[in-house]
Amino acid sequence: LSALLTFHLINNYIWLKINQSFLLFDAAGYYVQSLKVYDAILEKPLFPFFDAMQTHKWHGPLVGMVTAPFYFIFGRSEEAAIMISATIFLAILVLSVYGIGRRLGNENIGILSAFIVTMYPLIFYHSRTYLLDFPLTAMVALSMYTLLLTDNFEDKKYGLIFGIVAGLSLLVKFNYVLFTIGPFIVFLYRMILKKNNDLYGNKLTRKRAFKSYLIIFFIVLCITLCFYVLKFRDVSYRIYDTSIWRAIKEKTFSSYQD
Repeated sequence: LSALLTFHLINNYIWLKINQSFLLFDAAGYYVQSLKVYDAILEKPLFPFFDAMQTHKWHGPLVGMVTAPFYFIFGRSEEAAIMISATIFLAILVLSVYGIGRRLGNENIGILSAFIVTMYPLIFYHSRTYLLDFPLTAMVALSMYTLLLTDNFEDKKYGLIFGIVAGLSLLVKFNYVLFTIGPFIVFLYRMILKKNNDLYGNKLTRKRAFKSYLIIFFIVLCITLCFYVLKFRDVSYRIYDTSIWRAIKEKTFSSYQD
């Protein structure tokens, strides 16, 4: 795994040195937001989080907050932002996919899974720019790994970790819900309908799992509530603006129907 990470990071570094282009559109916007987070840290080093959240319109501030502190070490260049983000989230992605493969199969399957995922052309591209899709992919993978470790929400420790990961992931992009709601419902269904020969033991198992579920919900709420309350209007508009309902309402598809 270390060899795989080293390979990608060296390749990214070489590519960034050769590449003469600069960040455009969304990538440039997210980079500017990370600079605003950096400025917030300079102005209020003891409590920069509220100001950092204000710099983001509808997507969460996590990537900027992860990147900005490293500007004090590596400078505030676009290349630094990309390499910092790629290093952190590539490590999360590789270790998470490896963990999923090992959990469901064995160590060889985990290594092969991590290799295949990191060789996807889209992963290659997104690890060399400053967009939120690559960090979101890494956090979704980490969520799925920690969800597996909860053992249908019976393990309180990993349930706690899953709640923290889910909360932080929602501070990357609210789209996180779309990628995790399916597996989460499956695990919740298995928790409710799990059957044991011992009826009393089954009730205790369900009760323990349900407590873990409530703890997870509370943790996610604590982590995300402040941002999504502040940005409720912007996030709601963004969801509507990119939905099929707006397209239907404004007859975006009319030219295809004629």
